[in-house]
Amino acid sequence: MNKVKIMLVEDHPVVREGLKSLIEPIDNFEVIGEAANGKEALDKLGMDAYDIVLLDIEMPVLNGYGTLPLIRSRFPNVKVIMLSVHYHPSHIQHCVSLGAKGYLKKNASIEEIEESVINVHKYGFFLKPEIMTQLLQLKTLRNKEVHYKNRTILTEREEQIFKALCEGKTEKEIALDFCVSTHTVHSHRENIYSKTDSKNIAGLIKYGIINNKLPPEFFT
Repeated sequence: MNKVKIMLVEDHPVVREGLKSLIEPIDNFEVIGEAANGKEALDKLGMDAYDIVLLDIEMPVLNGYGTLPLIRSRFPNVKVIMLSVHYHPSHIQHCVSLGAKGYLKKNASIEEIEESVINVHKYGFFLKPEIMTQLLQLKTLRNKEVHYKNRTILTEREEQIFKALCEGKTEKEIALDFCVSTHTVHSHRENIYSKTDSKNIAGLIKYGIINNKLPPEFFT
C-alpha cells in the first residue's frame, strides 16, 4: 500500500512538531511537507504530490479560511482536514462549506488523527458521528431562520423584555425594572412568544442565538 503523503500547516512550531511526532509512527503515513501559513503551503503544494493537508485555521499571512478554497481550486486532488482549538458546529459547518473533508481538534489523540486521515483518504470525507448529529441540528436551526425573519419584528420595549426573559428574570422583576405593571409585562411576553414562535424560555434563547439578539456577555 502506498503511503499517505501529508502536509502539516500550522504556525506554531511546537504544535507542528507535536503533530508530526504523532503522525509519523503511524503505518503508511508520511509527513513530507510543512508550512507555517497558507501562502507557504500553497507554494509547497505545487512542488510535490500530496494526498492530505492538515490545515490550521488561525495563522498569519493567510489563514485557514482563506487558504482552503485556494487549495480546492488549485489542487483538487488534495483533501484538506482542518485543525482548530474550536470545536463548535458553526465553525465546522463553515469549513465544510469551504471544501474541508474533515475536522480535528489540535489536541486530537493519535487514534482520532489516524481515523480521520484514513477515512478522508479512502472515502473522501469524515466527521465523527456526534459532530454529524450536531451539524444536522444546526441545519435545522438555520432553516428556521427564514421563518423567524419573516415574522413581525420586536418593538424596542419587546426587545428589552425579550433579553430580560432570556436572562431568567421573572415578570415581577421585569415590571420593577421598567416601572410598569406585571400585567403589561405579561402582555409583552405573550406577544414576544407569538412573534418568535416560541413556547418557553429555551425557545426564546434559540431565537436569540439564530438572530444574534443576545449580547456576548450572555454567554459568559
